[in-house]
Amino acid sequence: MKKQTIARYEFSYPVMASVLYFLLEKHVLAEYWYLFFASLMSIYFFPVKLLLNGDLSGIFHKNRMMEHFSSLVFFIIAASSVIMVVVKNHHGLTITFEVFSIVNILLGLYYSTAGKRKDLFPTHFGFIVLTAAILGI
Repeated sequence: MKKQTIARYEFSYPVMASVLYFLLEKHVLAEYWYLFFASLMSIYFFPVKLLLNGDLSGIFHKNRMMEHFSSLVFFIIAASSVIMVVVKNHHGLTITFEVFSIVNILLGLYYSTAGKRKDLFPTHFGFIVLTAAILGI
């Protein structure tokens, strides 16, 4: 029951991070609020989500590989957004962030059309919103 509740609201984490980033840019909130939330979000999406799903034994199962890859992309986007807030105007990190944003868009398209887990599409859309906010698009 708890696993379903956490997964049901999973899409709202990147949207909340986008709102926090917007408030950070408008100087309403201090920088550490976004850093704290995005760090927790990145920790949730990679190691904790694997442990909550309880499928570490089937980590290389064909159907689960795309879900694990999506979690890895979520982790990289959230962690690199933390670094981008601290280190401003780093060209190499911005390019890496843009590449993983494109990978996220492609995974979102995959889950909206061919994926068996269509409930992951809102999470991908939330991360698209987050990357657009950080890149200033």
